[in-house]
Amino acid sequence: MPAIEYELNPVEQITTGAIGPPGKRVFYLQGRSSEQLITLIVEKQQIQALAVGLEQFLDELHERLPDLSESEGINNPVQKKNIFGNNTLKDLKCSKNH
Repeated sequence: MPAIEYELNPVEQITTGAIGPPGKRVFYLQGRSSEQLITLIVEKQQIQALAVGLEQFLDELHERLPDLSESEGINNPVQKKNIFGNNTLKDLKCSKNH
């Protein structure tokens, strides 16, 4: 399957969330720019792995920019763009160039 790329430059918000009762939850990864909102369905383990790296990144970012606001959670309406199964989140690319 070819790599899918979404351009969110600059990214204004990245958040994760889960909808549904325990055992039947659907997990989401969401990114927002001023022009678009991308919602991806991901596996719980992918969110956990992403959280480890993001926690370190955000700690470093907060040290440099202490006035940044925190996320408000997943945005409605949730409109999925793609469903990611095991091992496919690593193929998602974030572009720094516009």
